[in-house]
Amino acid sequence: MANLKEIRNRITSVKNTRKITSAMSRIAAARLVKAQQAAMGRGRTASASIRWSARWSPASAAGKARARPARPARRTRCC
Repeated sequence: MANLKEIRNRITSVKNTRKITSAMSRIAAARLVKAQQAAMGRGRTASASIRWSARWSPASAAGKARARPARPARRTRCC
């Protein structure tokens, strides 16, 4: 059985881990909100960027992922 000092250290460690996890969760939530605001648009610039991305990637604008063509294997010289 662990002694009292080890138990206290473990409790402190768990509390610190909980604080770190909570902070990481808040950071992720803030980033998500920021990304959603950017996706929803902030005025005319968002619609312009959506049109630009649709022009350059029509498959992604339609909601379909465009498959990348397979790259040929590159021959490398040894030594």
